[in-house]
Amino acid sequence: MKRSTRLAKVVCLGLAVAMVAAACGGDDDDAGSDTTASASATTAAAPATDGAPTTTAGSDTTTGSESTEAPDATEAPETTEASGGEAPSGEPIKIGAIYDLTGPLSALGEPASKGAQAYIDQLNADGGIDGRPVELVLINSESTSDAAVAGIRDLIGQGVVAILGPPSGTTASAVLPIANEAQIPVLSPQGALNLGEGYMFTTSLAGSRTLSNFAKFFTDEGVTKVGWLIAGDALGQTQSELARPIFAEAGIEVVAEQTINPTAADYTTQLAALKDAGAEAVYVIASGAPVVTAAVGFDALDMPGFILLQNAAVAQIPLFGDAAPTVRVPQPKVAVFDQIPADDPLRPAIEEFNTVAEAAGVPIDLFGAGGYSGARIITDTIAEVGADPAAIYERWIDDFTDEENLAGSISWTADDHGCCGLNAWTWAIPDPPNERFEVLRMAE
Repeated sequence: MKRSTRLAKVVCLGLAVAMVAAACGGDDDDAGSDTTASASATTAAAPATDGAPTTTAGSDTTTGSESTEAPDATEAPETTEASGGEAPSGEPIKIGAIYDLTGPLSALGEPASKGAQAYIDQLNADGGIDGRPVELVLINSESTSDAAVAGIRDLIGQGVVAILGPPSGTTASAVLPIANEAQIPVLSPQGALNLGEGYMFTTSLAGSRTLSNFAKFFTDEGVTKVGWLIAGDALGQTQSELARPIFAEAGIEVVAEQTINPTAADYTTQLAALKDAGAEAVYVIASGAPVVTAAVGFDALDMPGFILLQNAAVAQIPLFGDAAPTVRVPQPKVAVFDQIPADDPLRPAIEEFNTVAEAAGVPIDLFGAGGYSGARIITDTIAEVGADPAAIYERWIDDFTDEENLAGSISWTADDHGCCGLNAWTWAIPDPPNERFEVLRMAE
């Protein structure tokens, strides 16, 4: 599927995004406090069309929407294939978003929500879809399954046509049955679940694809005995069950497993048990705050080898401190764009995202890019088939391909909703002094 923007337009669109964000009062410092105050909030992605207030669920207060003038026709960027080139008007097309904005998974949810909003703002600044504005209805799933389930039911009740997120397998697994029951397409950057036949699709390396890549990394490093730290949540349970046969087939012995509380501040006892069992390296089956806690404990115990993380966000890099050299973590090329070859096929799409991200204050990492790519894919599909959940779903299962997804090329079918090729991935180490990820090598 084509992108609905052109690289030549990006500078203009980036400036438009910045103008819309400024007019809505959404700078980086305020974004966290504004969006995390409650479990549900509707984000005005376009100029208000009906003067309705923005209601914050779980709160006794209601605040009026701040109206923003659209750019003049003489100042507006060029039109996209999905727009009419004029200020959008009429009934908004509602897209839901479920992101963990508070709790241990907020390092994933915050950048994803900002990436999604940046693309929606960009699209609306360029005329919306067929002249209609697009509205992102944002839910804070609070890093809990209960809030995620309540959130998707809320979004379905509000009439959204598709849903972005959640970014973690923990909350994604909770919403999947509800999405299937309601027949609402969900596009998540989660990396834990094998997806097929249901209504959830992923934009990131996921499930068995992820684990096969991890097992190969261990064997390439000469590691045959691994200890596991497993989050005591749905992500940990699902991922560890998938991983056991894959690691066994690769000839890797899991010498010990330890369950960790995702909200705990210290894993010394569990890590010491893995060290005593003879682990040559450690694999952390968790997301969010636990990956930093595990890495710091691994370094403090002077454990052998390295600690392999499921993922890490750019905002977490400074938190690794002296433990950073012991960490190995997969990172998409978008997070290390200054270290990839100039002729890399993904570079144009990455540069386009980076221009908009820098203007809108979006973290340039897996999660910021995941929110941005997800919003692009959903809105491109709506422009093609209409704002109808059934039509969107049918399009995605009909041999849907996307070569410019920032986490790797997509090829969805009726029985495989997973992603991605390894064309967008690297192995990296956090570099706290420079606040970036340093590439070890490209994924193979």
